[in-house]
Amino acid sequence: MGRPSYFDSEIMRAKYQSSVVISVYKDSNALSCILYALSIQSADDFEVIVSEDGCSEHMAQAIAQQTYIPAHRLLHLSQEDKGFRKNRALNNAIRASRSSHIIFIDGDCVPSIEFVKAHRSLSSGNSVTAGRRLELGPKMSRVLREQPRLIKNLSSGLGYLSLLPKILLDRGKNVESGLNSSLLHYLRRAKPSPLLGCNFSCPKIHLEKINGFNEEYEYPGLGEDTDLQWRLERSNVNITDAKFLANLFHLFHERTYGLSEKNLEIFKRSQKEGTIVAKHGIVKH
Repeated sequence: MGRPSYFDSEIMRAKYQSSVVISVYKDSNALSCILYALSIQSADDFEVIVSEDGCSEHMAQAIAQQTYIPAHRLLHLSQEDKGFRKNRALNNAIRASRSSHIIFIDGDCVPSIEFVKAHRSLSSGNSVTAGRRLELGPKMSRVLREQPRLIKNLSSGLGYLSLLPKILLDRGKNVESGLNSSLLHYLRRAKPSPLLGCNFSCPKIHLEKINGFNEEYEYPGLGEDTDLQWRLERSNVNITDAKFLANLFHLFHERTYGLSEKNLEIFKRSQKEGTIVAKHGIVKH
């Protein structure tokens, strides 16, 4: 499949070194924390795309009033709220992105200060970079929501270690994923993590090659990461690990879903048929 025609349009030519795509649904308070964290990144020259799986007036108002990211670097995309259509929203963001390198995060995950820089430094021409996330407990999540500047402490080695007892007492999970350590990253470099939809990056051309996310998945889980990884690997794209470098802090909320049988059916069918290029993706067939 050739490149989609939109790629060659003048408007969509690369303007930034990276595009950070934030997948959101209604939680404008968490988005505010994320935008603050992105405003103090050690890297620059990136745009921010808020990809909303819905069309909330409250979200639009919050984005219009935010002061962290300059308006010319911030793009808000929305679509009609008709159930879980995250993959459709993500494909919208790929089409609209103005860079050749895209970083994906979820709207309940706050990036460390070195996040964008780490994804860029680990990016290569033939790989997708997969990071992990630390899951904060309810108390620490509330504090971070109320005091976004806490991300500075969480991003530094000594600052994180000083907060670690509180994180553990608050039932934080995967706490090792909050450590920023080049040494730890080096020691596990041969063991790449599976792709997580909330923390990965990829050259845009690889996403175009497989026609982006499969929009047949209309339930959470599997469709925006496991399926994507399977198709990328079968198009000869490698997985590069970003653990201990591209750190992400997940804000606590009750999980309201499990693994969908419908998603499993779609994934098994794709595997059986060897479907690498999504029929319902960036370009519809």
